[in-house]
Amino acid sequence: MGQVARANRLVFIGRPRNRAMSRPPCVRALACLTASAIALSSSIFAAESTSPLVALSPTLMRYAAEAEHEDDEDNDDEQITPYIEELFLGKIVYPQEAGEVQLTGGYFHGDEGPDDSTSLFEIEYGITDQLQIGVEAATHSARGESFQDLQQCSVEVYCNFYSDRRTGGAYGVGFEFGLPVEATADEPRACVYEPFFVAYQDYHAFAVNLSAALEIADPVVRGGETDVGGDVTLAGFRRVDKVATILEANVEFDSEESPLRLAPGLYWRPFEVPLDLAVSLPIGLNGDAPNLGAYALVIYEFPASALTRR
Repeated sequence: MGQVARANRLVFIGRPRNRAMSRPPCVRALACLTASAIALSSSIFAAESTSPLVALSPTLMRYAAEAEHEDDEDNDDEQITPYIEELFLGKIVYPQEAGEVQLTGGYFHGDEGPDDSTSLFEIEYGITDQLQIGVEAATHSARGESFQDLQQCSVEVYCNFYSDRRTGGAYGVGFEFGLPVEATADEPRACVYEPFFVAYQDYHAFAVNLSAALEIADPVVRGGETDVGGDVTLAGFRRVDKVATILEANVEFDSEESPLRLAPGLYWRPFEVPLDLAVSLPIGLNGDAPNLGAYALVIYEFPASALTRR
């Protein structure tokens, strides 16, 4: 989500390049007031040229100008700069920028069993720089089946309510509503409600993203039993030029099993256009998770205005 930094070296979120250390706001305000007072006194004593404040005036005026320039930079660079656009197992903290569209296609082999696979398509749109909406459709193919059934169709709203690139911290909350689809042998037709929370922090050498979700599946059939579950994903990643390395640890909770996975992954932007390719090899760490899987993502971003151009 957003524009990925394309530096020739690692750019740490929360540590913009070529930027001087910011001074505390109280110091900046004091400098501006002092410089204004000195400028006034300098004009009064200019004829005699006897005021010692005249000699200090240029220095403090320059200090005040630098402080004002830092304030302007802080206002322009409040949002953290994203490394990657999506995670395989968890929710990413970065929202879409205002007026930006992201298309994501994914294939997940071995996500629920050694011979099962899931394909998904997702579209996201940035309403503002902090608020986005998304729609996702996923199909699932079980062992021995030559066709795929619609497994999920959902609508998601996400708000990145705090983001500060000076500290490298960001937080967000969202809600996903899964529309009822055809029932399967294992799962009845149900509405799914999924509130989630995302926290992010830059640790200089790498970035960490933590997401936690609660999933409530409410059967459409009257008298059906409501299933409550959830998952927690901790991801660490860093980006160097056009390549980013990812490591995710995920655990799911429900009434029957709790699969635990560790998923190393790789992001790559091969071209100058905002097109990302990503792969991951999730490894099952307990008996409830498949031993090994293969995940792939293709992500493309563009401004929504491009759709109306002739």
